[in-house]
Amino acid sequence: MLRILSLALGLLLSLSVLAHDTIVLQASSDQLVLGRHMDYLVDPGSSLSVHAAMQSPDWHQNQRNYPTFGYTQATYWAYIKIADGSPAKMNRLLEIGYPVLNHVDVWIWSQGQLLQHYALGDSLPFAQRPYAHRNFVLPLSWNPGQSLGILLRIRTQSAMQIPLTLWTPERFHQHDQTDLLLLGIYYGVILCMLLYNLFLFFSLRERSGAYYVVWVGGMLMFMMTLNGIAFQYLWPNAPVWNNQALVFFLGISVLFAILFTSEFLQLHTLKISWIHSILKALTILAALAAAGAFLLPYSLGIHLSIGTAVIGIFCSFIVAFLRWRQGFSTARYYVLAWSFVMVGGAILAANKLGYIDRNLFTENATQMGSALEVLLLSFALGERVNQERKLREAAQHQSFVAQREANLELERKVDERTQELSEANRRLIEISVTDALTGISNRRHFDERLALEIKRALRGGYGLALLIIDIDHFKRVNDTYGHPAGDEVLRQIAQTLSQHVRRDTDTLARFGGEEFCVLLPNTDLQGLERVAAALRIQIEKLHINLPGQPVLQITISLGGSHLPVIQHQEDGQMLLASADAALYQAKHDGRNCFRFQAINSAS
Repeated sequence: MLRILSLALGLLLSLSVLAHDTIVLQASSDQLVLGRHMDYLVDPGSSLSVHAAMQSPDWHQNQRNYPTFGYTQATYWAYIKIADGSPAKMNRLLEIGYPVLNHVDVWIWSQGQLLQHYALGDSLPFAQRPYAHRNFVLPLSWNPGQSLGILLRIRTQSAMQIPLTLWTPERFHQHDQTDLLLLGIYYGVILCMLLYNLFLFFSLRERSGAYYVVWVGGMLMFMMTLNGIAFQYLWPNAPVWNNQALVFFLGISVLFAILFTSEFLQLHTLKISWIHSILKALTILAALAAAGAFLLPYSLGIHLSIGTAVIGIFCSFIVAFLRWRQGFSTARYYVLAWSFVMVGGAILAANKLGYIDRNLFTENATQMGSALEVLLLSFALGERVNQERKLREAAQHQSFVAQREANLELERKVDERTQELSEANRRLIEISVTDALTGISNRRHFDERLALEIKRALRGGYGLALLIIDIDHFKRVNDTYGHPAGDEVLRQIAQTLSQHVRRDTDTLARFGGEEFCVLLPNTDLQGLERVAAALRIQIEKLHINLPGQPVLQITISLGGSHLPVIQHQEDGQMLLASADAALYQAKHDGRNCFRFQAINSAS
């Protein structure tokens, strides 16, 4: 009786599908995307039988390589007819490359005879699949000249996607190895970041680290479920949980991403009520989405999770951008990281909703975006932890210093007045080494540095060079424009000189009045001449703007001296005297020039 029904069904199918195109399969074809060769029928009430479906006049020719119809409650039927166009028997693998389809029935017949019926889908235990693979894979065989008719009926609460590809076994395994390599790299990156930040959490006990670990772990499990890896290796005998897991892990990821955002960006410090209201609402929605995996229908739960994720990503991006504008430095990493997620998530959502075609990029956009996001946020989290550690260390140090000072004060109450005077004297010393007008070192500090560098040069056996600089016709500036203008000239010249005296060992100081000096340790005569020329040219280029006055152009005269080797403590005075004499010569020679006077080593 069963055989008679099968023959009748095969005859009916062979008669009813004559209008459909037949694909002629060649032996040289190792990969054939079947989307554009597929006809489909929409069954809104999921009520059609095989007979009624094949007799329906509402079949449509699909126009996409990878058919995508978004989220729908309707049942979809698909039909393909393939003929062997080679003189030899051919074996192929038919792959339905979307592992979260709930119910997939496949009928295969040839010449009026039903050859095979497969019941597939992630609502069935994994072991029932004819081919152990994360996607749905069916073995097919053709004899020379034989035609196979393939009818599919698909019902699912996930996105309705029917990516059909026909492979030779060898090409399929090569492609699968590449896919597994890419998935392995992605999972490896995520797992490494998860373990690294888990270690940081156990070491530092930072709450943001805990949120980050749970968030990344949830995202990893969501992607493994979406890719079919989790069903194949983690819970192959739990199809009910497999459907719930997709919604649950997405909800968990969104929930802890929001908590991480709040902690990482320190939003509790903001006194902006609407931000806190949005965060609270998103937290509640994400928690409901995660719980909805067990309490709500799949379609409602997945829409709630996706909607919360989209709103959460958008709001997190806006808040992070505001924090960046406020000067919160690590927020820039967060903005960049979420930019990748927004692009990847938008591409995935548009693909699942049927707005863009399925391809290698759209299928992996979310994984690429999330991997870049995890790397950037892990780096940002580490940087923030380092900053906070430094702040804690500084606070501890300040606390230690304060405690020590307090103890000393208690022990030496009788010397309170003396301590106050000592502190005042210390501050006075700090102030006394800086020229109040120009902000550079003053004559006292220069004298101290000169004595110090003389001692170092004696020990090191190297020489010193010295420049003395005088502003040309400075008295005329004061007499013409007033002393406030003269002060401004001194400030701008000091600033320009300081920008071009760059070595840490060099000392620029105001020598007195309109004179400056530059001490250049371990500098030869050629180096002294280069520095002098550079300073003279920069001052000559300087244009000084005074309120209500014409633009002033100032020049300087420079005198230099040099000792290749310092032999006596008194050599510092010889440097000063020679440089001063050279400066006098520069003024005598017309100003705006550099003159050098050698030092008689015998003296």
